[in-house]
Amino acid sequence: MEARRDLLKCQRTEQELIHELDDAHALLTTKEGDCTRLAKELGAAQVREAQAEAKCVQEMRKAQQQHELKQATQDQEVRIKDTEDVMLFNRHTDEQEVRLNN
Repeated sequence: MEARRDLLKCQRTEQELIHELDDAHALLTTKEGDCTRLAKELGAAQVREAQAEAKCVQEMRKAQQQHELKQATQDQEVRIKDTEDVMLFNRHTDEQEVRLNN
C-alpha cells in the first residue's frame, strides 16, 4: 500500500514536472518569437534611421548649395552694379569734359 502511495506521489510529481517543462518550453518559444520580432523591428528602425539621416544630409547639402548660389548671385549683382556705377560716372565725366572743351 505504501509503495502504491509512493508510486502515485511520483506520478503526480512527474506530471507536475512535465507541466512545468511544457510551460517553460512555451515561454521559451514565446520569448524566441518576441526576440525575432524585435530584431526585425530594430533592423527596420535602423534602416529608417539611416534613410532619414541620409535625407537630412542631402537636404543640408542642398541648402548649402542654394546658399552658395545665392551668395554668388548677390556678389555678381554687386559687381554688375559697381561696373554700371563706374560706367555711368565715366560717361558723366566724359560728357562734362566734352562740354568744357566746346
